[in-house]
Amino acid sequence: MNQAIIDHYRSLSYGLFIHMGLYSELGGSYQGQPTRFYSEWIRLSMDIPDEDYHQLTKRFRPDAFDATDICRRAKSWGMKYVCFTSKHHDGFAMFDTSTDDFNSKHHLGRDFVAELAEGCRREGLMFGLYYSQAQDWEHPGGLRAYQAPPPNELYQAYLKEKALVQLEELLTNYGPIGYLWLDTPTGMPKEDSETIARLIRQKQPDCLIGGRIGHGLGDVIITGDNRMPRLSLDKAWELPATLNSSWGYSLTDEDWRTPEEIIRQLALVVSRGGNLLLNIGPDGKGRIPQGSVVTLDAVGDYLKTHGQAFYTKQLTPDYPYEQTDFLLTGRPWRLYIYLLRKPEGSVIELYHLENQVVSAHDLATGEPVELYVGQDLEGNAYWRLDLKQADAYDIIEVRLVEEQVKISSL
Repeated sequence: MNQAIIDHYRSLSYGLFIHMGLYSELGGSYQGQPTRFYSEWIRLSMDIPDEDYHQLTKRFRPDAFDATDICRRAKSWGMKYVCFTSKHHDGFAMFDTSTDDFNSKHHLGRDFVAELAEGCRREGLMFGLYYSQAQDWEHPGGLRAYQAPPPNELYQAYLKEKALVQLEELLTNYGPIGYLWLDTPTGMPKEDSETIARLIRQKQPDCLIGGRIGHGLGDVIITGDNRMPRLSLDKAWELPATLNSSWGYSLTDEDWRTPEEIIRQLALVVSRGGNLLLNIGPDGKGRIPQGSVVTLDAVGDYLKTHGQAFYTKQLTPDYPYEQTDFLLTGRPWRLYIYLLRKPEGSVIELYHLENQVVSAHDLATGEPVELYVGQDLEGNAYWRLDLKQADAYDIIEVRLVEEQVKISSL
């Protein structure tokens, strides 16, 4: 993959994940019993009979889902790209497909992929698609997690007659796709993952391939759900994260994360060279839960004044000491010091930062910050910032003489 495309993706830093499908109508509950697992897995986890699950096509009417509004919101929330579940493990396609009638165009007269593709183009957002390539609980040949695989003849029929056909439709009918977010390769053989990768490269050479294609074939590492790497990574990576405890809509889960938690998580992800893909799960009527909106609105307001510190392709070297005062991010000729808490004694000290400094100021207010640059008694680079007015979540911008942030090791 062209490095410029990967660098562009890294510079986006923050994206919106949207989980919506037939499962949204159930809201994580079947016959009065809540699932103990993710809402979007309810067809498998609660062993819903096919006949019952198919009845959802008569009830699921997400009329409130407005792709134009969602894309505008994503942009106002500070997000630079959108990724939508074109087909989740339940097998229901949220787009117009020729493979079968189990899709939104047939039952609802709507192609949600087309609607979001247009919305993203209007707002200048990169458009990405989630697609479950191995698991499919509708097709008899689709894989099912934690269950024995189907006979190979059925599996090959699924792969050739549904998965590959739908992937080609997605790559052909909706304009440029920024990346394909594949999921749970499960027991898919390497040669089949390679077939999918070749198809993507042939149809859209600039489309990034998510790491969950399996077998090390992805362009972007996708971490475990809500799992933060302990150290920075040289390769492009992304953390998929929820705002509560489910990806799909849950009737009972109102345990929303706070704006402060999201801001801190975004800062930590960017400081380690990654992207944050943060999820919303619209309900069966297509409405975004209000708890999501409240948090994302507040994060968006924060990014309007602090966003420069987050949108970067530049990997900042790891700081050599364990500490809980700050995180570091960088851009060409800039270092950003993100405060995790109000500094004790209104001072923070940094060691082993080898750059020469032009000036320092509060990123949001522009107020100058007093910065001393020198050496400690061992001869190591030493900075001391006087931050009498600073508080948690403030960001100090340091203008550098050099283009790259330089941090020496111990």
